[in-house]
Amino acid sequence: MVDRIDARLAELGLELPGPHPPHDPLDAVVVHEGVARTSGQLPRIAGELTCVGTLGDDVSVEEGYAAARICALNALSVLRAELGSLDRIDRVLTLTGYVASVPGFHEQPMVVDGASHVLRDVFGDAGRHTRSAIGVAALPRGGAVEVEVAGGGEVDPHNHPTHEFYYVTSGRGIMVIDGEEREIGQGDLVHIPPMAIHSLRPVSDNAPIHCFCFAVAAPDAGEINYTEH
Repeated sequence: MVDRIDARLAELGLELPGPHPPHDPLDAVVVHEGVARTSGQLPRIAGELTCVGTLGDDVSVEEGYAAARICALNALSVLRAELGSLDRIDRVLTLTGYVASVPGFHEQPMVVDGASHVLRDVFGDAGRHTRSAIGVAALPRGGAVEVEVAGGGEVDPHNHPTHEFYYVTSGRGIMVIDGEEREIGQGDLVHIPPMAIHSLRPVSDNAPIHCFCFAVAAPDAGEINYTEH
């Protein structure tokens, strides 16, 4: 099964260029109390910086914007490497963007918009976030932009996502899973993937449907033994 966020990245034509882990003793991502926070991510592809210099001098706002997009993709790359799936992130919480700038340059927000737009496009409304766009004199290795991202959700790598199941004991109904409808009836066992939006209604108000619902924590639905009729 393809993860939903990976499918969304493919739909947008985006590839994650990393991960590019930091040097020891730093961690690329720290997970604590339901929040995953990245270390600063530079605009790197295949280990090489794509944008070096200073905004207001030898780097344009458009080039800085493009660099911020790459920084955001690198942040998603280290998050996926740490969490196993970007589907574990329910909400992007905050983004901090650093822009190497000359004195008098005031367009840092326009530059960091590149990263913000990536997160919004990938996660939808869950990608909206608080943000700081900060001008600095210099960044590591001469990079023009650096970005940190924090997200919340089922991000503890020791916790497995929850799969729900509905077993129909009597009646017939319409199950909707992420917008797709299917009719179910007595004896059917329906699997609800983690984080899927779902609802169940009877086919007729005069013919109610009765189900058992239970949940199983597992890293992958393929590891759960069940039969669907």
